[in-house]
Amino acid sequence: IWNPYNDTNRKWLYHIYTFVIVALIMIVRLDGYVKQAWSLRDDFLNLTLTLLFACGFACGLLKNVNLLLYRTDVEFICEALNWERRQPGAGDIGL
Repeated sequence: IWNPYNDTNRKWLYHIYTFVIVALIMIVRLDGYVKQAWSLRDDFLNLTLTLLFACGFACGLLKNVNLLLYRTDVEFICEALNWERRQPGAGDIGL
């Protein structure tokens, strides 16, 4: 699995990319969903659908922020759950 934090040069590029995606693009999209829901406040069905999209997108935003805050714990869990892939002969038995 590619880990951008192993290489110091790519680490800063990955930080910039993550900041742009999470802090700029996702928040602007969430704001667009909320504004669209506000414009559809007279139509209950479309309002509900748009608010569900906004809630789903907000959950995705919170998930990404949570992964950024607890990156070291996530890497530890991934390493702990994938220990069998690093064993000698793991490719021979189909893992």
